[in-house]
Amino acid sequence: MARRSRTRIATQRKKRQGRGKVVLAALTLVLLTVYGNLDTLVGWYQKFAGKNVAIGSQVFSGLSPSENRANRDDDEGTTILEKDESWTDFKSLLPPQTEPAAPADQQRPEGALPIETVNLSTKKGIPYKSGAINNKTEMSAEQVLSALSDDADFKIQLGASEPQVLIVHTHATESYENYDLGYYDPGAASRNEDNAQNMTRVGEALVAQLNAAGICAIQDKTQHDNPQYTGAYDRSRITVQEYLKKYPSIKVVIDVHRDAIQYSDGTRAKPTAQIEGKNAAQIMMIVGCNTSDNELPGYAKNLRFAADLQDVLETSFPDLTRPILFDYRFYNQDLTPANILIEVGGHANTLGEAVYSGELIGRGLAQYLKARAG
Repeated sequence: MARRSRTRIATQRKKRQGRGKVVLAALTLVLLTVYGNLDTLVGWYQKFAGKNVAIGSQVFSGLSPSENRANRDDDEGTTILEKDESWTDFKSLLPPQTEPAAPADQQRPEGALPIETVNLSTKKGIPYKSGAINNKTEMSAEQVLSALSDDADFKIQLGASEPQVLIVHTHATESYENYDLGYYDPGAASRNEDNAQNMTRVGEALVAQLNAAGICAIQDKTQHDNPQYTGAYDRSRITVQEYLKKYPSIKVVIDVHRDAIQYSDGTRAKPTAQIEGKNAAQIMMIVGCNTSDNELPGYAKNLRFAADLQDVLETSFPDLTRPILFDYRFYNQDLTPANILIEVGGHANTLGEAVYSGELIGRGLAQYLKARAG
């Protein structure tokens, strides 16, 4: 009996040892897998947690891990992504963030001035489908409508690994109010070098929607207006040219800015629309026209692209857009078949409202581009 007990105990011990070896081997495999994919895991954590995570000298700040490895700074300080990268943004899979509430101890600063919420979506100007064009050129309404007959001549490839859309920010440091308080501090700057608080955050929301829809889009986060505002368009032009050289597949370039609307008494206007139960910063597209100094041979195609995109946005999200500004501007809009500037809200809007508008633009642009897929 004792011998049988000893035999049974020995057998059980061997079984436990065997199971322990299996568990140890499994843990070793897990640890090796984690170590081998550390960049990826950190990138996922950063995507979902919204935080910057540093490993050594590398900071993961809003791009996929492979993008961070591929980033390089050229002589102009421009970040260029390599060809074999994926631009999937997992933020698009998360529920939209709600507008942050102001801290309970928020105190109105001395000399604070009012903010007035306004609706600037009135269809003044030349009507076109669901939108309108604010014509500041010397062209007649008939000439503008004739220019709109020139179809935007480009197609994008759905599911392509090569980027089809580039989002840039000539004035990346433009920023917004943190909270919807009804007033602003005139002594506070309306610029922020933190990319989580400026135009690049709005661009991220736009790009996320395009990638989620199967349209390969990339974003350049270079602060062309930092440290010097003057010459920003010259620097962003070089940036776009570098991207087009590396990725001839890019058909659409959108320069994302914000507006600044202020009355003579110091009151700031906050262009806002209620869309799907949330406040959205109203947007305005700007398209340049030919001048004797700056030739824009493709301005008619840019105008048609903007007008058709406005129609899609207004149909899906009424009051999101202001009339398209058609004026003697340049804004580097000669570089691609579809090249426009979009002002997202103004300096009296909140960051949350602007980011939500970036999401809506992305949704509408994805719908428009899918209809033009080759």
